[in-house]
Amino acid sequence: MSNQQFYLNYRHSLKNFLIEYQILLAESKKEDMPMDDFLGKVDSINAKLLNATDLLRDQAKMEKS
Repeated sequence: MSNQQFYLNYRHSLKNFLIEYQILLAESKKEDMPMDDFLGKVDSINAKLLNATDLLRDQAKMEKS
């Protein structure tokens, strides 16, 4: 996969993560979500974001080599 394709996929993933955050915020407002559940869901989204970012960095390093 080309560097450009990785970048486009990453941007698409970012949009999805923002949607996940928005849904989580809406759910936490309408439900009495325990803090531990809320933080667990935030951690899950953050982990996916960090993984996607690491993959993009790795691809950029391979392109430079």
